[in-house]
Amino acid sequence: MKKVKLLILISVVMSLAFMSASCPIGSGSGSGVSEGVPYNITSNFAEDSSTGFLVQWHNETGVAAQTLQIVEEDGDWSDATEIEVTGVLWNPTKTPTDVGPYTARNIFRTEVTGLTPATKYQYRMGSPGYWSDTFYHLTSNGSFANFSFTVGADTQDDVFDQMKETFNAANTYDSDNRFFLVAGDISDYPQEDIDEFPNFLRAVNELTVKLPVVTTQGNHDTYLVNAGNRDGYVFGSAEVYNSFITSPDNGWARRTGQANAGPHRSDSYYFYYNEVLIIMLNTMATQNATGPSEPNHAAQRTWLEDVLKNDKDNNLSKYIIVVTHIPFFDGRGSSRGTPAGSDEGWLIANTRAAYGKIISDYDVDIVFFGHDHVYTRSNPIKFGTSTAIANVNFDTVSNGTIYSIAGSIGPKIYAFRNYPTVLSPNINKHLPDAWPTRTDSQSPGIFINIKVTAENLSVTVRRLNQNDNMDSYVVPAKQRGN
Repeated sequence: MKKVKLLILISVVMSLAFMSASCPIGSGSGSGVSEGVPYNITSNFAEDSSTGFLVQWHNETGVAAQTLQIVEEDGDWSDATEIEVTGVLWNPTKTPTDVGPYTARNIFRTEVTGLTPATKYQYRMGSPGYWSDTFYHLTSNGSFANFSFTVGADTQDDVFDQMKETFNAANTYDSDNRFFLVAGDISDYPQEDIDEFPNFLRAVNELTVKLPVVTTQGNHDTYLVNAGNRDGYVFGSAEVYNSFITSPDNGWARRTGQANAGPHRSDSYYFYYNEVLIIMLNTMATQNATGPSEPNHAAQRTWLEDVLKNDKDNNLSKYIIVVTHIPFFDGRGSSRGTPAGSDEGWLIANTRAAYGKIISDYDVDIVFFGHDHVYTRSNPIKFGTSTAIANVNFDTVSNGTIYSIAGSIGPKIYAFRNYPTVLSPNINKHLPDAWPTRTDSQSPGIFINIKVTAENLSVTVRRLNQNDNMDSYVVPAKQRGN
């Protein structure tokens, strides 16, 4: 078997997104496996998913270095390329607030590049006598080809049984499903329950079909100043989240050299899959390194525009998908924020103002949200010059962007209520365009299947244990790409 050429990049733990496969997973306070055997193993796509991917795992503090072996699926371990990876100590402290009784451990992270497109690999990590289970990774084509993927949101569970059942249903529905995108809030309150993230990995590992699960950070994945203050977020900080989940190093914080851009920093990232640009945007971002404050989206806004401009100038993608947590319009019609039902304080209006116009200017095809635990979908719309809460300006146009709240993978589900009458008349005027498609029959276990062809994105929304579609629509291909 001919060995593949590999380039290894090793760094301290960074943020967001992961895939996992069947391996021993330890609790938040320890490994739960034999000392020396890797645990909490995760991986993710590299920026170019046709030639690389990332792997991350935990081990005891006494294990300083381990080996990752990789070979094509039909190869033998004796022919495997061996990658030496050095661990970086994670010793949870009050940074910026108590992260809970997680034990100290070394975290190992490596990016593997130089792989062959459209090729399945097997890999494992550890050392002789202490190997992990075998994992598999399929690289993308590197050029356009039909494929499918699935979107969901808000797992928020202790054991994640609902998520497993939903993901299995999604795989049964579409045998060509390549990966899952999760729009934030994989955890509920990980500072209080240290087993939430390890249990999340364990649940994914139990899936009968092992596929990447790619996520962005939600508000429940973000630090709280204290456990009793449910809205006391420390924006931009995600030490626990980033210690269990990894992503490519192309996000706004690390790319622009922000202070504290390592394991404590919230970040965004993107990757290409068969000429589809997928951007995982972090609406919990801030330019402040630590401390409670409202989020400042300025640096991430510039990063987003740079990514989209580079894509457009170089004709790189045929479709663009953005996934983030906080929606641009309230999906619950509740009495949050001022005026009532309008924004939940720092959330919806600020996020829309930061990113709405850029997304319109660069003709993003679909934006998926989480947070509100309902399913909704907008008309294809474009924002004008104003995205303010009292004077939002957008129109329905045939080549506009679809905005959709993805319901809930997990057990939490809310009702879609009518907006209070105290809302601005301008907002009420646009509601038929903002959420013309919604369901009042919400239930847990919602997943969204997207089939990608040269002609269009075909979107189908399904509900666990239901045979009928909740919704379906088609987004025609725009004039971009090769």
